[in-house]
Amino acid sequence: MEVDMSEMIDLNTSVEDLCLPIRAQNAIKNEGIKTIGELVTKTAHQLCRLPNFGKGSLADVRAALAVYRLKLKGESPVEVRNAPAPNGMDLRDMFAMAALKGIVTTRPNTPAGVVSILAYEYADAMIKAREVMR
Repeated sequence: MEVDMSEMIDLNTSVEDLCLPIRAQNAIKNEGIKTIGELVTKTAHQLCRLPNFGKGSLADVRAALAVYRLKLKGESPVEVRNAPAPNGMDLRDMFAMAALKGIVTTRPNTPAGVVSILAYEYADAMIKAREVMR
């Protein structure tokens, strides 16, 4: 069974929640793009015309969107398994990074080592859920 991951993320979510590298995040923010929904209405060409936003930033954005099976305007659907991960990260790392932000927000006094373990436990659960849903 195929799952639409776009239903698992609110398009009104801040682009900061994509955990993009700071250069890409700043370029997007400086353009006034605040939500994931606004980001996916942009084409790759539009993004690459932003100051300090190049091919590397574009690859990071595509990979971050691919986790949720989202894409930029005018692009073909992306298969998550084949999406390039930014900075050498794999899908498990991307899921852990997303979980990490939520854990730190909801449990601010949790020791860092515990937060890291929890983040990867959530990531493993997300990967297992993806496999079951296929």
